[in-house]
Amino acid sequence: MRFQRAFLAASFLAAFSLTGCNLLSPTEPGDGGLSGPDKLSLTATMTDTSGNPSLNEIQIIIDGNVVADSCSNSDPQYDGDGNIIGYSCTDGSSVSLTLSAAGSIGPGSHTIKILIAESTQYDHTPRGPYSVAAFTIEVDGADGKLLKNISLPAQTATGGGFSVSYPFTI
Repeated sequence: MRFQRAFLAASFLAAFSLTGCNLLSPTEPGDGGLSGPDKLSLTATMTDTSGNPSLNEIQIIIDGNVVADSCSNSDPQYDGDGNIIGYSCTDGSSVSLTLSAAGSIGPGSHTIKILIAESTQYDHTPRGPYSVAAFTIEVDGADGKLLKNISLPAQTATGGGFSVSYPFTI
């Protein structure tokens, strides 16, 4: 039984790491499904505008790929049979989280999402609304020279599991 649980946990962790989840360092070409000749970088901040420390974890998702995750520590969650069914961020709650991402990207249309991956209800106060401050995506060419800066406006979202989306074109 212990071997079976250990095998299942190891299998899940291996599969989880292959998905690109909790990718905390800048992406390399091909990581997280992103590739291309250009380099992208950004820093975004999400805040619970009610002032409650309800944000546990946010993620930056580009074209459906998690490229950055604010959670640095997580604990497994188990079902009744002892199988790992997910993870919960143990970093603690905050009023505001800032996250940076960088990686390879190609020309064309793209979508970036700032996702509330985990939030908590604080003092029985409803979640959010949440606000993502205006930020800039910097795109550098393969030669390291600036191709363009893309300024994106502030947006809001309500509740856990929600995201704000920004379409952009390189």
